[in-house]
Amino acid sequence: MDNLEISCYIISEKEYKDNHKIFTIFTENHGVMEVICYGVRSYKSRFNKLGVLIKSLIKLKKNKKGIFFIDDFRIIEDYRLLDYALLWEIIYFFKFLKVLEFETEEENSFVYNMLSKMIDLCKHKNTNFFRVISTSFILKTLVYLKIIYFSDKCSQCHKKSNNFFLGDDAEIYCTDCKRYDFIKISDKDYSNFYKLIYLKFEDINIDNNEINYFLIDKILKTKIRKSIYDFRPAKNPFST
Repeated sequence: MDNLEISCYIISEKEYKDNHKIFTIFTENHGVMEVICYGVRSYKSRFNKLGVLIKSLIKLKKNKKGIFFIDDFRIIEDYRLLDYALLWEIIYFFKFLKVLEFETEEENSFVYNMLSKMIDLCKHKNTNFFRVISTSFILKTLVYLKIIYFSDKCSQCHKKSNNFFLGDDAEIYCTDCKRYDFIKISDKDYSNFYKLIYLKFEDINIDNNEINYFLIDKILKTKIRKSIYDFRPAKNPFST
């Protein structure tokens, strides 16, 4: 395909040569891509309206080297006008999207649409709310892509249980299948995980301080070799 017209989020950028940029975009049907935007750093260029935190419909063409560049665009929404503290959180969260690999366009489209719903819900909320919902997005995505497993059944014997333990492989085990070094998942943590994964974003009513990020961090480090703190700023300079 030499020409594409796609809906996307611009999730990061870097300078390229004298006047250009390379945008990393998260697309509805083609996963994460890198594309060149020629002349974007010139104040006279019509492309200088584009940047990180823009949702846009873009037309792509290939240059002589077979690399896609932006030929035309229409901005769908500009999130750069949101609260600075929230923008800082979103920029770091976008790093999670670069980890994802999709086997089908259906998977890609599902996650893209879920991202749109999440950002639309969070765009006028505070950073604590965003951290809860973005954590939900991460867990929902990894469960949907079958990278992590979470249910009311043991991952080994597949029997229902009222007590669960997190194994060193980040799988969930019942009392009969656990080893001595597995971590007990409290009823509250199990309930919160269930809500984060299976409830709609708008129905999640959990405070950020109630989430056991130690367990989530262990799961992510095991399953995708990333920490939850890779996807959020250590210190938000705009938070009060």
